[in-house]
Amino acid sequence: MIQKQNDMILEHLKEHGKIDAKQAYKNFGCMRLSARIFNLREQNNHIETTYKIVKNKFGKKVNVAEYKLLGD
Repeated sequence: MIQKQNDMILEHLKEHGKIDAKQAYKNFGCMRLSARIFNLREQNNHIETTYKIVKNKFGKKVNVAEYKLLGD
């Protein structure tokens, strides 16, 4: 299951360029995106982390990690 999620997330990154936790959960049921990103980096994929500010369901501003696949 973990490798399948890794593969799906890598494919998403190749097609769409970036992903965040909300997208990973919605599209793949992945609740631990940072762990999947760690695995992908261990497989020599170059992935950049940036942070964006979004409002949560309570209206509070929070930082959310967004991951982007970089070319070689």
